[in-house]
Amino acid sequence: MAERLDERLGDRFALLARGTRTADARHRTLRAVVDWSWELLTEDERAAARRFTVFAGGATAASALAVARADEETLTALADRSLLDFSRGRYRMLETIRAYGAEKLAEAGEAEETEAAHAAHLLDLAARADLLGSGQLAALDRLAAEHDDLIAALRRAVAAGRAGTASALLTAMSVYLWIRGLAGSAAPLAAALLDLPDAAALPPEEYAVCVTIAGTRATEEQRERAGAALAGAERPLRNSMASLQWLMGSVGGGDMSVQFETLMAERESPDRWARSAAHLMSGYPRLANGDLAEAEHEYRTAAEGFRALGERWGTALALDALAGLAATAGDTARAVALTEEALTLAGELGAADDIADLLCNRGDLRAAADPEAARAD
Repeated sequence: MAERLDERLGDRFALLARGTRTADARHRTLRAVVDWSWELLTEDERAAARRFTVFAGGATAASALAVARADEETLTALADRSLLDFSRGRYRMLETIRAYGAEKLAEAGEAEETEAAHAAHLLDLAARADLLGSGQLAALDRLAAEHDDLIAALRRAVAAGRAGTASALLTAMSVYLWIRGLAGSAAPLAAALLDLPDAAALPPEEYAVCVTIAGTRATEEQRERAGAALAGAERPLRNSMASLQWLMGSVGGGDMSVQFETLMAERESPDRWARSAAHLMSGYPRLANGDLAEAEHEYRTAAEGFRALGERWGTALALDALAGLAATAGDTARAVALTEEALTLAGELGAADDIADLLCNRGDLRAAADPEAARAD
């Protein structure tokens, strides 16, 4: 860390930093360097720098302006003084400087206000992201860039007991987490959120999403309450994927009739994505009953609905279902082709869990004709 600061702060500190021999002495040296740089800032620059410390993974200029009230001129000045680093469109703060600035933020009595602004900004970004439409790829990448800050804002809200803020954040980011296979990173926080005193009073849809993300950490009582809450929630849901998440998150947990019925109610939804998801899942019992024609109709209806929205994840699920149907009918070549099309979409999305599942499926399909390719998958 000292060497990195040497590069940024210049030769006037190089000999001092290199001359230290112990961890404590090095820490004191770094502290002196940051103290010196901090005192050179204007009051506006110090205010922006201390507020910037709420960002866990750096920030774009727009985010810094919204949360830290730092304009481009101020950000440039902080970068020139080596308190910020700018690369690939984001400003970042070294951890040593961030810890120092966080102390200054607390001393100024601005921590709560700035953390609230940070949470509100992240909630706005996540809520406005086109995660299930034609802008899906850009939206996923945008939230991926903010992943550390989304989790940090969620963690702070839970730690402060702000159940409403935490649940709204988790609900808004849940589609991103689910598609990218990152729901597990938020599961402990979701479980802690459910244990907050105000959790039972959360909006029904948000409560159900929290339980879904918490997964096996949720209690049976919480799961039962979530099922009733989601079934009775006002339609259309704000999170189009909520009912499907609830069903998929329950796989392997015994009787799923309630979850299935909740999703089937979406067949009449004005929300085309939710409606397509209901058609997709309604094809599976038809396939199990041997009604291949009806199963294909449901899967195709789902695929058409997802494609009309320009949405890749649902389309990949529908293609995988059609591949399974083709395999059942003995058309292995078509099953492989459909699986590969789904794999392409999942790859574009960075949907790690789905890529793994699809590779396994393709391996099963190739096993008889090409054992080596199957083994590679």
